[in-house]
Order: sequence, then C-alpha cells, then structure tokens
Amino acid sequence: MLGPTFFANFFQATNVIPNIVYEVLAGPVLALVVVPAVVRAFESVGPERARELVRALSGFLLMASGIAAALLVALSPWIADLLTRGVPEGAVRERAAHLTMLLVLFVAPQIVLYTIAFLGAAAQQARSRFALSTLAPTVENVGLTATLVTAAVVYGRGLEVDAVPVGMVVLLGVGSTLSVALHAAVQVVGAARVGLLTLPSLQWTHDPEARALVRYLVRSVRVAAFPAIGVLGLLALAVTVPGGVLVLQMAIYVYNFPVSVGARAVSIAVLPGLSDAARRLDRAAFAASTRQAIVYGLVAGFAALSLLVGLGDPVAFLLAQGELRGTDLVGVLALCVAIVGVAQLVGGLHEVARQALFARSDLDGPRRASAAALVATAVTGLIAIAMPSPESRMAVLCLALLARDLTGAAMLVRRLGRAVRPETILDRRRLAAAALAVTPALPIGLLGTAVIETVAPGRIFTALLLAGFGALVLVAYGGTFLLAGRARVRWTR
Repeated sequence: MLGPTFFANFFQATNVIPNIVYEVLAGPVLALVVVPAVVRAFESVGPERARELVRALSGFLLMASGIAAALLVALSPWIADLLTRGVPEGAVRERAAHLTMLLVLFVAPQIVLYTIAFLGAAAQQARSRFALSTLAPTVENVGLTATLVTAAVVYGRGLEVDAVPVGMVVLLGVGSTLSVALHAAVQVVGAARVGLLTLPSLQWTHDPEARALVRYLVRSVRVAAFPAIGVLGLLALAVTVPGGVLVLQMAIYVYNFPVSVGARAVSIAVLPGLSDAARRLDRAAFAASTRQAIVYGLVAGFAALSLLVGLGDPVAFLLAQGELRGTDLVGVLALCVAIVGVAQLVGGLHEVARQALFARSDLDGPRRASAAALVATAVTGLIAIAMPSPESRMAVLCLALLARDLTGAAMLVRRLGRAVRPETILDRRRLAAAALAVTPALPIGLLGTAVIETVAPGRIFTALLLAGFGALVLVAYGGTFLLAGRARVRWTR
C-alpha cells in the first residue's frame, strides 16, 4: 500500500521492532519454558498452583517488557539514525529521522502487548488448547491491513519522506498498535476459557519454582535474542534499497506461515508429552514423540516447498501492492518466495529439534546453535553488501534466512540424535516418501506458473488460477506420499 519508497522501509522496519524486542526478551522460548512448568503444576498439585505460577511469571515478564518499551523510546534517536542510513544526507534524511522517532513512540507499547498475547497463548497450549491461540494473530494482520488501506485512501499511495504528513504517521502508529492490542485481547479471552486468567504479581521472588523459571528464562535469552538480532540486521541492510524492507518482510511472512501452521504447531502440540517423557527418563517414548513431530513437520514443509517454489512468481504478483508491482523488485520477491520455500522446510526441522531439546532441559545446545546461526546470518549479510545491484543484494539477504536455518538445524539435529542413542529421531521411510512426493508436485506448480504468465490475467483471475494449481500440487503431493509410503511397506515386508 505504501509503495517501494524509503518511507515504506521506515514504517515496515519500525513496526517490526517491538516484535523483535519481545523475541529478544522471551519470544518462542516463552512457550518452551512456561508450558512444561504449567503442565507439571496442574498434574502434580492442581489448577490453583498453575494459576499461581502464571501470576508470578506474568508479573516478571510484564515488568521486563515495560522496561524494554521505555528503553526503546529512549533509544529512538539511535534507531532512527540506523534506519535512515540509506537516505541521502540533508533535509530529507533529517525529516525521515524525525518521522521514525515519532513512529517509535506509538509502536513501543506493542512490546507489552505482545508479552500479554504470548502469555495467553502459552496458557492455552499448556491445557492442550491450540485453535484460538493459533488463529488469534490473524486478527492483528486484519487490523494492520485495514490501517494500511485507510492510510492509502486518506493520504494516497507511494508518498516519499518529504511528502508524508505527520497525521499519516500517527494513523499508522496508532492503528498498528491497536491491531496488536486486539490480538492480545483474543489471547486473554483464550486464557480465561482454560481457567488460567489471573492478575500479574510481583511476588515471584518469594516463589522458589517461579524464581527458578525466571533464571531459566534469563539464561535462555540468547536463544531467542540472536535470531531476532539477525533479522534486525537484515532489515537494516534492506533499508538501503527503496522498497527493500517491504520485500524482505513479505518474504519473512511467507516463511513464517508454513512454519507456524506446520512444524511449530506440531512441536507445541507434542511438547507436553515430550516434557513428560523426559521427566520420566523414558528415552524410547521421547524418541518416538520426536520422530512423529519431525515427520509431521517435514511432511507439511515439503508440501509448502512444492507450492512456494513451483508457484513463486504468481504468489509474488499477488503479494505486490500498488507501485511495487511495476518495479524490478517483483522479480526479486518471486525469487525470495522460492528461497524461503526451501528455508521454511529447514526451519521446521530446526523448530522441532529445538523444542525437543528444551523438553529435555538442554539449554546449551540451542544456545550454541543460535550463536552459530547468527554468525551465518552476519556472513551472508556482509556478502549482500558487496552485491553490485539492489536486486542481487535483496536475493542474498533472503538467502541469509536459509543459511541461518541450515546452520542451526544441523547442530540441533546432531545433538538431539546423540541424546537419544540408541534410539533414532528420524523415520527415514516416511521422510523419503515425503521427499519423493515433491517430484510430481513441483512440475505441476511450475506448469501453473507458466500458464498464469502466458495468460497474464488480472489479480482476481490470477488468484483463482493460483488456487486451482495449488490444489493440484497438493493432490499430487499427497497422493504420491501415500502411494510411496505403502510401496515401501510392501517392499520391506
């Protein structure tokens, strides 16, 4: 909606900073720590003890997120300077910095709101309630889209820094923060439905179990912080390309969706069982649950790979909005969609392996993998700086996501495999069937791309053709997976 402009870069980058700061504080680690603890409290003592634990952890996390929000406001001049480095010196850059600082003031409360939202989601997951916690972020996305559409209608599209009115910045900042507030409200309702809605308390220092969990969270910060810092660094590099942050953000959204509904959802669902098996020192049960989670996550990941690699061009065409559609960045976005189609498969494996190690209270492995992944991200980012054209720079920045996940997943899977020996964590028969199923599915997707590009329809007809060919890809993938699995069973017999 905002077009391939430097202002679009500032808004996209600034709007994701609260989420990145939240991930630095706790992020995905929150569920890995809170869910097993609440499950243990329910099973060993009862619901009242579980509420006490949630109350104590909520008090600590809301205090930490409030301090982080205040620090974000205090650091807004430095953030504005970082995000406006790609703008030529002069009055335009000075105005860009002022607008960015103003936007930071409006989005800083999102850190607290994200903490509330994810505490509510963790409470639901601890009681094996996943539907509402998974769908709640959609409310935020709808609110943000409505905010962008309103801004485009009221103030126009494609405005550059020197033409953007202050009222537009206020509208974008307030609208995006209200969208996060709606997300948090839905998660709070979900926590109330499972009986874990409680007022936060600062008495966590008097609860030995809560103190131990707080210490564990603090020690886990590096696991969540390094990936978040890596993404922030990539966004800072993308600022140097007009519209680059928008392209990178779209690629990250495409990456996150299959990981969230596939591997992450699966790993969260099996986390209570993994924690229980680890507590009982039942290595066979732990390995069996891990194998199941990896299979389900990668089966979903291979299906998403077939869709995103095969149909990357029409997906990019539909994602491109306004003036972005008429630029060379659409082709770069299509390439990035294909790259993250591969990256999400590896990222899903990374997600499941990390969750399994956390269930074993193994913090050292995820911390080392997180540090190595950050190094891989930084090295790839430095390579991107050396690229001669904006398009090649953006493509390498998207490759940084793949490099990060390959590095982290390799280390985590190796460590997890050693931890469960002589059991195995990979069901090679079913994983081979899933990989084989890509063989007929991917060409169908590529054929769909060729047909859509030949016909060159409008957006509505493109969406219909994309849906049709996407369905064919999934049918081919699913059918081949089932047939390959049955054939391997008969052959082994």
